[in-house]
Amino acid sequence: MRSIKELVHSEVPGQASISIRSLLHNYGVGSLVGLIAAHDIDVAYRTRAYDRFGPLGEPIGGVFSQDGRTYKRDFQLGSIIKPLGEDCKGSTKYKVYAQIAGIRCYGTDDPGGTDEPYLVATLININPMKGEDQTINTKLFGPFQTRAGQTFCKAESLGEGEIPAGTGIRIHMALFDKEGGNHEEVREDVEEYIREAVKTGAVAIATAVGAGDINTASSVAGDALNSKPARWITAGLSHAVADIWADDFLGEKVYHITASDIQRLSTSDSLNVRNDPGLDPDVVYNFPKDPNNRAWLFDEEGATYRVYVMVQVSSPIETPCF
Repeated sequence: MRSIKELVHSEVPGQASISIRSLLHNYGVGSLVGLIAAHDIDVAYRTRAYDRFGPLGEPIGGVFSQDGRTYKRDFQLGSIIKPLGEDCKGSTKYKVYAQIAGIRCYGTDDPGGTDEPYLVATLININPMKGEDQTINTKLFGPFQTRAGQTFCKAESLGEGEIPAGTGIRIHMALFDKEGGNHEEVREDVEEYIREAVKTGAVAIATAVGAGDINTASSVAGDALNSKPARWITAGLSHAVADIWADDFLGEKVYHITASDIQRLSTSDSLNVRNDPGLDPDVVYNFPKDPNNRAWLFDEEGATYRVYVMVQVSSPIETPCF
């Protein structure tokens, strides 16, 4: 276990002394042993869990010990444990299960009143600790034949057992009306584009977090996470794909299930499940959170659709993350 002298030097390199009382206050502990353990947990969080962007998310409490020998800090999606004399151990808690609860047609694209819509949906897990091995799962649903007032594509699985990082889970959805294109090739093109976008975004996050100054790194990484992947995903790819394959593009949306959402859903019996009067009774969902907002409509080419998603979170199951 490191010494107090080593800890002080790492906190303020180049200074001859620093107030131990200040360090105790900063880390929220009451003993020198606890101070060293808390510092080691903090280092493990910043360097091995990639701050709030890695598998644990943001801190939700201070460092504590129940027996004086093992110290622990909880985060949104897991915890770091520091047994005295041993390395820190990190673990995540949750798994996410997502499905398309249903797609509602409020108005068709084709003048004849019948569309053949199909959905290309991608479950995205941006974990910068995994390098290029990101969780990307793109599925094709349909084509279906539908008219206004019908709900289709019910209870279709998007992915099971996805272990989220602090960046949460994103679900990208692009809706098309088949007019003669090849929907399988459209799915492949969308998947390839999103995979490259997510990989580039993850590398940007990892590079920023590894820069040394955690405050600056967090800001840069936040910019990379919140703007680049989202802009790349919605930058017009689906329009281009539709043009190539001669199918009508009806719109695309990205649902973001944050780490806070995942933590909340894991402790809520109701999961904030809703069923709107205009939907079939068997369609229950919890995303989008504000379904009446017209921003969630797929309404290009004169059509009007809305995609409903159901997200479930497992009970806490500890899984090592480093």
